[in-house]
Amino acid sequence: MPKVGVVMADKHSTGLSKALVLFVNFALVILAYYQIKPASRSLFLEYFAAAQLPYAWLASAAALAVLMPLYVRIVDKFARDRVVIGSCLLFAFLLVALRYTISGPITVLAFYVVADILSVVLVEQFWSLTNSAFVTNTGKRWYGLIGAGGLAGGLAGGLLASTLVSKTSLTTIDLLLVAAGLITLIACLSAAMSSRGLFAEQSPAQRHSLVLPSDRSAFDWMKNRYLLAITSVLLLAQVVEPIVEYQFMHFVQLEYAEREERTAFLSEFFSILGGIALTVNLLFTPLILRWFGAIGGMLFQPVTLILTSVAYVGMPGLFTGAIMKIGDRGLSYSLNRASKELLYVPVPPELIYKAKAWIDMFGYRAFKVIGAVGILALTQWTGWLTNPASYTGFVILASLAWIGLILLIAKPYRELTEKERLPTASG
Repeated sequence: MPKVGVVMADKHSTGLSKALVLFVNFALVILAYYQIKPASRSLFLEYFAAAQLPYAWLASAAALAVLMPLYVRIVDKFARDRVVIGSCLLFAFLLVALRYTISGPITVLAFYVVADILSVVLVEQFWSLTNSAFVTNTGKRWYGLIGAGGLAGGLAGGLLASTLVSKTSLTTIDLLLVAAGLITLIACLSAAMSSRGLFAEQSPAQRHSLVLPSDRSAFDWMKNRYLLAITSVLLLAQVVEPIVEYQFMHFVQLEYAEREERTAFLSEFFSILGGIALTVNLLFTPLILRWFGAIGGMLFQPVTLILTSVAYVGMPGLFTGAIMKIGDRGLSYSLNRASKELLYVPVPPELIYKAKAWIDMFGYRAFKVIGAVGILALTQWTGWLTNPASYTGFVILASLAWIGLILLIAKPYRELTEKERLPTASG
């Protein structure tokens, strides 16, 4: 009979090995995305005005609305690791095709939509697999490290894109080929991970089981009150994000008129954002999750948004817009991401994949449409608001409502995590 200390050490070693592999996987996903993120924004501003960004968000939401039912059926029918591999290969093909067809506003808009969908699909596929491999206590231990992989990928990705555009003969559209190569590498890594069983889920006995509807339809998760409560919290945050993006991109367009300079600036900015988020994730996320838990971790982003919004109102410009953007996305990619994923952990895998497909993929974009339509209605359709700083009041009010919803979800989350049981060591 092995000693308990040895068993616990083996489990710790296994958890660390799994976390390190997932760290690398997530780093590659974000490294690839940060090649096309600045490229898609820069190309969009070459053919469109920043005020027309909401139309691109509407196009992304419409595309996801069409694709989501098909995607859910695919997830139900095929093994999830195979879905990940197939998605990577499809996106790599699309990026190569777009590299040689981008020539005007229509293809630039198509690229923006593809880039937007790629970021949602690949990131949420990654976290869905990760969530099914951990329970709450082990998730608290390793999610900070795993999430740091994405942040390291963002830091390196921004620097790589900026260097390629400013120091080599590659141009903005060549970044699509770089991303395609990285995504193909992700497909190969995912296949290797799958063959070694690293995507194996916890058995049903290892996590608290919620009652599942008998029909097992694509909308099973909507019958779960806890998941609906999570949905209300997460989707309200998406109403705020496009307003912050619009305020930031408005000044980017004013300051940088030349495409390659604009791409280099955006790449460097995203790299800085990733570096700040990585620092938060490594130094503060584990401590905050340990001391305050997932609910406490969720509160930091809306509070920070309120504070940075006040600074933006006092001195609107590229600098304060960038600070507000970092306060929003920097915490969203680090502390808020780890906290959010911990909210899902007590939920059975059968519901996680369906719920996240709708919430994190379609729901995020659908609620982003609310912010987008609001911007269009108040600027282009009515002309009531022309100063980006005028939207800051909406950000503050939405952030206050966001805080209230987080506090309301605290009780059901605590009840579920108390029922969750970890596997016990036996000799």
